[in-house]
Parts: sequence; structure tokens; C-alpha cells
Amino acid sequence: MIKTMTFVLAFSAFCFAADPARAQTPDGAPVPFRAGSKWGYSDRAGKLLIPARYDSARPFSEGLALVMSGGRYGYIDASGKAAIKPAYQSAGDFGDGLAPVKSKGRWGYIDKAGKEAVPFE
Repeated sequence: MIKTMTFVLAFSAFCFAADPARAQTPDGAPVPFRAGSKWGYSDRAGKLLIPARYDSARPFSEGLALVMSGGRYGYIDASGKAAIKPAYQSAGDFGDGLAPVKSKGRWGYIDKAGKEAVPFE
């Protein structure tokens, strides 16, 4: 019961802090949960899918989820594999195939392959 309540409260806090238009996790996509100070992902029934090993974790957006590990941001796929390794100072969710990221104090956009799509300024 306590684990379920912690999951629901943590997930709700994530959704309210996020852009409401993007806070919805698609049906079937893993949802973030918090275990102690780390974040992982489960299915909607609470079955563990990706162990809690991230410093922060966002809901999936366009098939990728923004995670923070070791003070850097990157993206994982639904299996937990790093799609774009944590290398950014800050980052946002994917939308229209692009995500805003900050590197070396400058912002730009990357595509789902991690390639620069809009130059960093």
C-alpha cells in the first residue's frame, strides 16, 4: 500500500510539474516511479520494467524518456537502453521529433538519433 501511494504521489507530482500537454503517458508506455532517491519505470499495474537507477526521470514522449544520471541528462527507450547517453546540462522532452538540450552553456535541439538539428546558441 505504501509503495503504491508513493508511486501515485510521485507520478502525480511529475505530471503537475510538467507541461500539461505533454504530461500524459501513452497507454502501454512505462511510467516513472520513485524508490528512495532514485527513479525507475513500471507498467501501469506497478510491475517493474526498468530498475530505479536514475536521479530523475520523465514520462515517455515520442518513444523516449528524459532521464538524469550523474548530473547529466540523456534519453532512454522503453527497454531502458540509453538511446542518447547522458551528456547534457539540461534538457526537455521530445516534441515533433526534436528535444531542447543545453550543452556547454548553449541551447539547441537534437533529433532522436542525438544529432544536432537546430544549432546551439
